[in-house]
Amino acid sequence: MIYLVVKAAVGLVLPAKLRDLSRENVLITGGGRGIGRQLAREFAERGARKIVLWGRTEKCLKETTEEIRQMGTECHYFICDVGNREEVYQTAKAVREKVGDITILVNNAAVVHGKSLMDSDDDALLKSQHVNTLGQFWTTKAFLPRMLELQNGHIVCLNSVLALSAIPGAIDYCTSKASAFAFMESLTLGLLDCPGVSATTVLPFHTSTEMFQGMRVRTLRPALPDCRVVGILAARHDGKGSQGLGASSVDSLKAAKPVPGAQELRFAQGDIIPRFPNLFPPLKPETVARRTVEAVQLNQALLLLPWTMHALIILKRPFQEVKHPSAFIGCQPPGNQVPLWLLWTQWASEELL
Repeated sequence: MIYLVVKAAVGLVLPAKLRDLSRENVLITGGGRGIGRQLAREFAERGARKIVLWGRTEKCLKETTEEIRQMGTECHYFICDVGNREEVYQTAKAVREKVGDITILVNNAAVVHGKSLMDSDDDALLKSQHVNTLGQFWTTKAFLPRMLELQNGHIVCLNSVLALSAIPGAIDYCTSKASAFAFMESLTLGLLDCPGVSATTVLPFHTSTEMFQGMRVRTLRPALPDCRVVGILAARHDGKGSQGLGASSVDSLKAAKPVPGAQELRFAQGDIIPRFPNLFPPLKPETVARRTVEAVQLNQALLLLPWTMHALIILKRPFQEVKHPSAFIGCQPPGNQVPLWLLWTQWASEELL
């Protein structure tokens, strides 16, 4: 412990030396699109020796692989569902035979169902847990033993800030990300005594990717002074006038009919609409990828994006409770006790599902 404290103190004074990636073989799950694709580009630009992409959509994997090869980096792709344990182990064996030892594993693959618990299909809930959480168990078990033998390796988890601060209407995603965070926290501590092998957990705020696209929301223009009520109410015309609908009901929102004079806005399913766009802007996949690779090169254990997300850790203390005004969220009766950090989360951004 004293060594870690001294090391951290020295790191604040002396500039850190970036890890050389020229001898590293990198495997990225969910590498065909979104953040995974940007990660492949970033590792290639920073001189990674070989890059391996895993995913379920061959078209995307093939396109990304060709792009990386044109950059001058050796790249391979494999069709693999990380939620399938046997498939992970079999594909990992094929990777070792064709490419060689993987020294940097990036667990990026994830799915989102995006409904409340009672509206969720059981199979969809299981799929979220298998891919987002258990998939990291299987990939890590497949590649970590060899890293320990070589005394050279790095496990990376592309998680989400929702692992620390859940939102309503995405119970499968928040639960799986919280589980994955605990997995990485335990793994990181366990690797402290393993020379040459480290771990990095990345917790980004909402990122503009395809995974959350496809939701249409209609709302009245006067109801949007600061975007606060977007995630709370939607306008519907039922012959008797407009009626407020809970944003957690996806089917109701999709079935909503426009109100005369209403403004139709398009948001991605699962979008977080900031009250203050300059303070909480949606992240670009390129930014997340760049900062993630930098964290690997700096051997940084935890990365929150943007830096303002550190406030979650400071404010998330269950004993700090205040009265919750019913108008704040729109579903809590007056006088309900809620943690202060949850109030801050709801105040900073509204979840849209």
